[in-house]
Amino acid sequence: MSKPKLCLASFLACIIVAASFFGCKSKKETETEHPLVVAYTSGVISILSPVRVVLTDDAMKETPQAGDPVADGVLKFSPSVAGKAVWLNENTIEFVPDAPFESGKEYTVKFQISKITDVGDAPKSFTFTINTIIPTFYYQLDGLSLYNRTTANLYYMTGTVTASDFIPTEKVKNLLTVKSGKGNLNIKWEHDYAQNQHFFRIDSIKAAQDRYDIKFIWNGSGIGYSFDSEETVTVPAEGEFGLIDMQVIHTPEQYVQCTFSEPIDEKQKLINYFSLSNKANLRFAVDLNIVKVYPASREVGTYNLTIEKGLKTTTGKKLAETIVREVVFEQLKPSVKFVGKGVILPNSSGLHITFQAVNYQAVDVEVYRIYESNILQFLQINRLDDSDEMYRVGKTIVNTRINLAEKKAVNLTTWN
Repeated sequence: MSKPKLCLASFLACIIVAASFFGCKSKKETETEHPLVVAYTSGVISILSPVRVVLTDDAMKETPQAGDPVADGVLKFSPSVAGKAVWLNENTIEFVPDAPFESGKEYTVKFQISKITDVGDAPKSFTFTINTIIPTFYYQLDGLSLYNRTTANLYYMTGTVTASDFIPTEKVKNLLTVKSGKGNLNIKWEHDYAQNQHFFRIDSIKAAQDRYDIKFIWNGSGIGYSFDSEETVTVPAEGEFGLIDMQVIHTPEQYVQCTFSEPIDEKQKLINYFSLSNKANLRFAVDLNIVKVYPASREVGTYNLTIEKGLKTTTGKKLAETIVREVVFEQLKPSVKFVGKGVILPNSSGLHITFQAVNYQAVDVEVYRIYESNILQFLQINRLDDSDEMYRVGKTIVNTRINLAEKKAVNLTTWN
């Protein structure tokens, strides 16, 4: 199994923590194609990303000022892209497209450096390529939820769409169509473009005299993603007490979410009504009509979850029949992450940087030191929590491997 890598960058009085779980760039990985160019945008980028070219400190005979426009034709894209190129500083050019790049496409960029400086015997231009992210998404439906204990037969639903890259608002909305036999349902959207996550909510879902279905129809053709799916949620009849839905949640904790049509009496001994076929110890959390069933330890495999008849609602109704459903507990994919959201620590002795890992035997750790004189250069192409082109602004001061398997009492299949 390959080892994950954590990259840490530090400078003088501060430590900037930048995580890269797929490996950190080194100078060897970025081949210089022109003697006057030290770095440029490459690889797979977001459709919103700018394109940058960084020159050597002595490349320009006349020093440009930040914000100065770059002469026309210096950067040529194929296929053609309209946009503006400006100097970020005395040796960095940034091109920002007027409209987002096209998703899932390769662009060839010709940098005609001879148009801005004397290149001497060096080539007058060089060419590099960039690729934009192929658009994909996945979704999660959270199930029918009651508003409170006293309002019966009235539900709402929420869900999340997570995309691989930026998707415009209207295109996000077109990913989902909701159909109901009881009239139109209004979908409200909220968007977190920084995380490429989109949250939707449907209010005032009313129970009727008879059960009816709500269909969630997903189609990715509007963003160029070959994906379609249909999921049905059944709304119970008025006054009906039963199980609406059951699904296994794997992260951050593992549990089975059981959604009922009415709020569950949390004072009853739920251990008398819920059991897994492998006899695992269980604990419970009740939120109105939702019961979360937590195994004492992380499970892997397929089991039956039994809900015994007699389970009571807050109004005293009892479940008429025993319910048995198959549940599948999947093993978590190997992953590693920092604990917390901060990126700056004071340079003080005794401080620790904490990370969590799951399904890894060991983790490689690299610590980069960013020199004080290079902080601005680092921030030209990075946010505080990024770690691109570290070789340009600092050097590796620690390169070590932490063997997680040494601690025999630790279950490596769970987050630790």
